[in-house]
Amino acid sequence: MAEEQGDNWFPLESNPDVINPYVQGLGFDTAQYSWCDLLSVEEWAQEMVPKPCLAVVFLYPISENTTKYDQEEENQEQQVHQSVYFMRQYARNACGTVAVMHAMLNIDPSLVSANSVVDRFRQATREMTPEQRGNYFLTCNDLKQNHQQAVQQGQCSIQEEVDTHFIAFIQKEGHIYELDGRKKTPINHGQSSPDTFLQDACVVAKKLMDRDPSQLNFTLVALAKTQNEQEQ
Repeated sequence: MAEEQGDNWFPLESNPDVINPYVQGLGFDTAQYSWCDLLSVEEWAQEMVPKPCLAVVFLYPISENTTKYDQEEENQEQQVHQSVYFMRQYARNACGTVAVMHAMLNIDPSLVSANSVVDRFRQATREMTPEQRGNYFLTCNDLKQNHQQAVQQGQCSIQEEVDTHFIAFIQKEGHIYELDGRKKTPINHGQSSPDTFLQDACVVAKKLMDRDPSQLNFTLVALAKTQNEQEQ
């Protein structure tokens, strides 16, 4: 199965007010960790993100330049730890859900409720290849229904065709990985740690931005420790 076969999920909005209720409905515990805006890759914006930060999702415009760099990077040999969960994306406009799933499936499983949508997906695909996981994703009606509900909650008008793409950054076993369902493999961007992950993710995101400096339509959201009202 491939994107060309026309399974259209409609684009998810890069907005914590949309993503948090969405992932909560999938079984993720937003009382402990939740998505927040990362307003810039600069240090001042990083300081506004509660710690620890477990994942970053990056939305960027697709262009000839980004596609060229993506292909070159994908062709390079990658050293990927076996614990990294990765799946391919075969549904059109599902990159937002693929990105947040990549985040949720690569962190502490205790943050996901037993027998929830995410937990059932993890159990069913544990031994599958990335390609098999991508095909299984297309069969998950619960996941698609939740996605479509989240799309309806967005503040932007719903569009069938978009020129932007979501990817996820996660930290595993001392390295930072880019997880992009359009690619055949995770991209290892070098050494990282829980303490330096957010800074490292911003460095990588800045490099991706610099590939096409004429573009300005970038957004980032971070999965970070949830703050209560007294802490804010």
